[in-house]
Amino acid sequence: MPGRVAGTARRLGTMRTMARWLRVLALSLAGVAALIVTAWWLARPAAPDAFYAPHAGHPPEPGALLRQEGFDRGVPAEAQGWRILYGTTRHDGTPAVASAIVVVARKPHDGPRPLVAWTHGTTGFAPGCAPSLLDNPFANVPALQEAVDKGWVFVGTDYVGLGTAGPHPYLIGEGQARSALDAIRAVRQMKDLRLGDGTVVWG
Repeated sequence: MPGRVAGTARRLGTMRTMARWLRVLALSLAGVAALIVTAWWLARPAAPDAFYAPHAGHPPEPGALLRQEGFDRGVPAEAQGWRILYGTTRHDGTPAVASAIVVVARKPHDGPRPLVAWTHGTTGFAPGCAPSLLDNPFANVPALQEAVDKGWVFVGTDYVGLGTAGPHPYLIGEGQARSALDAIRAVRQMKDLRLGDGTVVWG
């Protein structure tokens, strides 16, 4: 009889120990899940606002400047910036709209300003991954400060589908090229910017 009691006590002790470990494991898994959800929430792309939605009606002409507004996130202190929305086309020629960031030095420039069109690398696939929506929109742009110091105008397209309605033409060179070239045409319609004839595509 004493042997049975001892065996039962051992089994009960083992079960209690297992129950404690299961509670610890469950709490650990809950903590890991909470960390994952928090990390996802903090890293999720921003939601594009109404600026990126074109007005209903006929599709815009490629290169047509649709709207512009001031933009200062990440812009050097001695420069001013805008985000623009403009007409373009997809790689198959269908009409689309794209957005871009424009930056120019505040100080006067002697003569027309050179224009530099930046074509960014991968920032993501979702509309919220547009550089103009990122916390640091110029994180991957080398020598932006130098361009501003020289008085150049910088335009960086988001491409179709980043900011604007998708799909984003990821790794489809012609679709991305059209967004970049039409951004150049759109910038030339902005008032108070005196641009030279030449343009450098950089990226």
